[in-house]
Amino acid sequence: MPEPPDHRSLRARAEERLREGPEQVEHPAPEEAQRLIHELRVHQIELELQNKELRQTEQELAVAHDRYLDLYEYAPVGYLTLSRDGRILQANLTCERLLGCDRSALARQSFSRFVTSDAQDNYHFFFQRLQHANEPQTVELRMTRADDTPFWARLDASTQAAASEQETAYRMTLTDVTRVHELQEMEQRMLYTVAHDLRTPATIIKGYLPFLLELLPEGEIAEEGRPIVEAVRRALRRMDMMVNDLTEATYLQSGRLVIETRPVELGPYLREMLKQSAGVLDTSRINVKLPTDLPAVSADPERLERILVNLLLNAQKYSPPDTPICIGARRRDGEVMVSVRDQGQGISEEDQPHIFELFFRAARGRKADGIGLGLYITSRLVEAHGGRIWVESEVGKGSTFYFTLKVAE
Repeated sequence: MPEPPDHRSLRARAEERLREGPEQVEHPAPEEAQRLIHELRVHQIELELQNKELRQTEQELAVAHDRYLDLYEYAPVGYLTLSRDGRILQANLTCERLLGCDRSALARQSFSRFVTSDAQDNYHFFFQRLQHANEPQTVELRMTRADDTPFWARLDASTQAAASEQETAYRMTLTDVTRVHELQEMEQRMLYTVAHDLRTPATIIKGYLPFLLELLPEGEIAEEGRPIVEAVRRALRRMDMMVNDLTEATYLQSGRLVIETRPVELGPYLREMLKQSAGVLDTSRINVKLPTDLPAVSADPERLERILVNLLLNAQKYSPPDTPICIGARRRDGEVMVSVRDQGQGISEEDQPHIFELFFRAARGRKADGIGLGLYITSRLVEAHGGRIWVESEVGKGSTFYFTLKVAE
């Protein structure tokens, strides 16, 4: 059976057309013949060069394709493609290893099957945001392999471009962060242990100080001894604050901190807070300037006090004793922005991005005092209220710390 015309070679079709038509050949002059022969040879060489380049390009593409496959398959993270309903469409070898399941068995399975029961809600909200937010999403949650071995995973996902909504798919990376969480848990246990071990002897010493004062004899010795006892008392107070910071940092890192918000009028609240904190803060330096129409904020009064006292102590510590510290606030959209401004040493641009990190202590132009927990705790408490915190500072001119709180409904 002859092949259909469409499948015949271009050469055969050309020869057939040549036979069908009358052969009319004009004999060119010798010079024209030589020119035509030259042109044909040039075209022949051009085609040979093009064929060579095409073969070389084809080989390079094959090598690049193999290299891409190696990078994809053996990447340090798992790569997946999920369907609109969260089923696995594609997965690389790393993902196969992380989930402990062959790729042929992974196909069309719901990814949520590998999420632990206590993390299902987190995954559900993550996938909903991915579907509707139209921007990359990230979450960390507990997962299980096919053999029920648990592990911590970080998911980073984005929407894959598609011609229609029905073809929408999601690209996702899966990273095993179990070791990171183990180190964080070790750090939390260490902080809790240190705080507990420091608190016990400090409490005992604090309890005996009044008796020590009573045992001092009357006269010159008592007068000399009292300043020493007071110095011990102040040192214990500083240690107690550090222990409280360690304990609070542990709660913040473990996610066990509970925020109980209610409407708070900042004017009356600040007046009362400063009155109660007179033994800790130099209230004679603190000026409060609030607009009369400032709305109430949604805050946990106890945690708000910790935020403000930390910022005021920080301003007090790093500014000259004869300079004022100003507390201000103003409404901005659905928030109230609170500021604490000093005229102190300022913070270098190099240190500013790290000022709210755990255990960070700025060294340039500032005393390396404390253990680097105050501003970390402050930032985490602000974030727990759903707000933001930042600093604007210039060395030699002072610093202004800003944080936001939601307007009370």
